[in-house]
Amino acid sequence: MWRDEWIEPSTKETVEIVESQIDKEFIEEIKKKVSLRHQIWETDIFYSPFPIAKKNERPYFPHMFLWVDNKSGQILHHYIVEPTKQYSSEFIKQFLNLIQNIKVMPEKILVKKAQPLILLKPFASALGIKLEIVEELNMVKEARLYMREFFEK
Repeated sequence: MWRDEWIEPSTKETVEIVESQIDKEFIEEIKKKVSLRHQIWETDIFYSPFPIAKKNERPYFPHMFLWVDNKSGQILHHYIVEPTKQYSSEFIKQFLNLIQNIKVMPEKILVKKAQPLILLKPFASALGIKLEIVEELNMVKEARLYMREFFEK
């Protein structure tokens, strides 16, 4: 039997915590091969504004990871992943791959939400990267607007 009912949405942001061990040898290897620069990066996790539709499957909105240089606005890396429970470990994997690929670690990473902060905290701490919560990620915001305009064409 159906019943109409008004339910207030939860205002709590749920964060899935990755139960992955930090590979200390891997972290030490990164520290030896990668230089720490006086850069500030912005990062965010959000749903893509455009759905992905696979043949004969229901469309879905994937999670998007975005890393942007705070000074230049250059998009350092982006990644799209299905919204599964494993996406948080993929976020960390992409973060570490980014550092390895460009051979630079930022001095600080700015985040707006608790989710990327909690995911990055143990790895940033091990690498000596500061994390800071800010009210607005200006460069991420600009990059998202640019990406939206690009894909709407």
